[in-house]
Amino acid sequence: MANHRPPSFFIEELNVYCQKHNMVLKYQELSKTGPPHNLRFKYQVIIDERGYPEAEGKSKKEARNAAAKLAIEILNKENKAVSSVSLPTTHSSEGLGLGSTGNFIGRINRLAQKEQLSVNYEQCELKEPGPERFHYRCKIGQKEYGIGVGSTKQEAKQSAAKLAYEQILSEKTSMKADSVLAGSLITSPGDSGSNTLVKSISAPESPSENDFLENSSGGSCDRGRVNNSSSPMDNVRNSEKKVKRSLAPTFNSPVTKDSRCSVELRFTSDFTEIEPIGSGGYGQVFKAKHRIDRKTYVVKRVKYDSEKAEREVKALAALNHPNIVHYYSCWFGDDYHSVDSINTSRPKTKCLFIQMEFCGKGTLEQWIDSRRGQTPDKHLALELYEQITAGVDYIHCKQLIHRDLKISLQEYGNEVDIFALGLILAELLYICPTVSETLQIFKELRDGKFSDVFDGREKILLQKLLSPEPTKRPHASEILETLKEWRNVKENKKRSTC
Repeated sequence: MANHRPPSFFIEELNVYCQKHNMVLKYQELSKTGPPHNLRFKYQVIIDERGYPEAEGKSKKEARNAAAKLAIEILNKENKAVSSVSLPTTHSSEGLGLGSTGNFIGRINRLAQKEQLSVNYEQCELKEPGPERFHYRCKIGQKEYGIGVGSTKQEAKQSAAKLAYEQILSEKTSMKADSVLAGSLITSPGDSGSNTLVKSISAPESPSENDFLENSSGGSCDRGRVNNSSSPMDNVRNSEKKVKRSLAPTFNSPVTKDSRCSVELRFTSDFTEIEPIGSGGYGQVFKAKHRIDRKTYVVKRVKYDSEKAEREVKALAALNHPNIVHYYSCWFGDDYHSVDSINTSRPKTKCLFIQMEFCGKGTLEQWIDSRRGQTPDKHLALELYEQITAGVDYIHCKQLIHRDLKISLQEYGNEVDIFALGLILAELLYICPTVSETLQIFKELRDGKFSDVFDGREKILLQKLLSPEPTKRPHASEILETLKEWRNVKENKKRSTC
């Protein structure tokens, strides 16, 4: 079977595994050799300070993916001898069985991309007793799937993606016209030697995403003949506005993967691999690769209905700081103001497109979630906090405010950012095992109660940052001075003990 995996497949699988097991994953670049037209990169995976075999590639991504593959193979081999490692054994040298759940978000994205459908995760408000839980529903095109639940947003989205993936798989296996494929997945209760349906989803022997999307006709190459079997994704498309399409593969279709997200000419002609990564009242955010320089950027699309959007762009263009996302360019264009599948019956609207730097290491929220349950590292936490505060201080020096650091407050001025910095500091200093515990600490902090998980000097700074009187909160520059004093005290103690 042809390999239809994306170029970052093993990176995604290893990331999911390390996040699930609270492991620190790093990719270390070892060398870059060769002439400019034929570079070779060498990378090594490091998990919890343990190094894995080196791997080479023609690009950094290819080298990292190859290194991730080698690490996966070793972890799977070790699982055969070490029972405490919760990795299922595999029968493939590629180790695709890594992780008991797998990256279902990635799998759903690949399925949808092949069918040129959009994927969205919609948060559902469900009141349940007990600790706070997040609820998300996966929506592919116009079809909605079951609601996933998790203690974090990412966990809930993975759960929703898993439900959608299992339903698609179930629909595929139920097709009578594809009995050969279905027979390899569905087993009787007594057939313990065969793969079960659930195992087939995460094990390497499970069909590739391509199998779900192509009709199986006993190896026939007659693609022009009408086949009565249908893809499970057809159910998704049936819920959308139907359009005429050829059953034979064509290469001049006006509907491309990128045009599922946008029909604005400059966006779709200058960029490829366009994927929605966020949305809200402000508009939509996409990740996209430039066709010429091959770099990945973020492109924000907002509805242009006032000069407010122009003011935002002018402010972004004036900023130049290592701790602030870099602005590149902007342009106007007519587009559909929605991340849902394009519906040509809807009118287009004037939109502003803003091209910015793509930060591929994830958000602060994702970093915090990955550290839950681990030994606290206050040195690293304060280092990150200092970077955030330095960015805010720079913005304030430009007579601007952020107002979207973490929370929404009915205040205006620099003070609103300082209060948010207080909550961020508290969350970084003590990363709670669960989100519900974090929310409880936030409630206590708002009420003026400071937990003993913070030491004396931390409590003093938090009291200033979270003062109920905005005018008594310190400036960002004063916070940086305090952090510098803490660092000097620590360095002096080190020298005195040497």
